[in-house]
Amino acid sequence: MTSEPTSPVDPGFGADVAALAKVVARQRAELERLRDLTASSAVLERAKGALMAMTGRSADAAHGELLARAEAGRRTLIEECWLTLG
Repeated sequence: MTSEPTSPVDPGFGADVAALAKVVARQRAELERLRDLTASSAVLERAKGALMAMTGRSADAAHGELLARAEAGRRTLIEECWLTLG
């Protein structure tokens, strides 16, 4: 049986891999947060548009109405948007 010589492993290699894994994990978490934010923004804009069409209000007034309804119903803004959209 013959063995091939092995090259020495850099002692900092494991630390480099761990640091890189942390960076990747942070980036994945940020990407997920941005996806959630994008989805929430789309729901909010649709609900504002629906209120604008139903009431003839401006975008700012529709947003204020959604906030007021959410507070009055003890709901989050996104929950109120979903209720508005039906």
